[in-house]
Amino acid sequence: MRTYVCETCQYVYDPMEGDDRSGIAPGIPFNELPRRWKCPGCRGPKGEFVSLGGDSDGDLREPT
Repeated sequence: MRTYVCETCQYVYDPMEGDDRSGIAPGIPFNELPRRWKCPGCRGPKGEFVSLGGDSDGDLREPT
């Protein structure tokens, strides 16, 4: 599963770790996070994240 980084604050969402602050269990791919999920670092939307690579799981957009 791919990891994703917030372009605003550099928080990394690792699906193998999940996001315990938001109640996201380990093993949840980024593309399966709830639509209303926000970055725990800066409260930015999912659209602020880019893929860091790994196995494909439905990228929102590719890094620039």
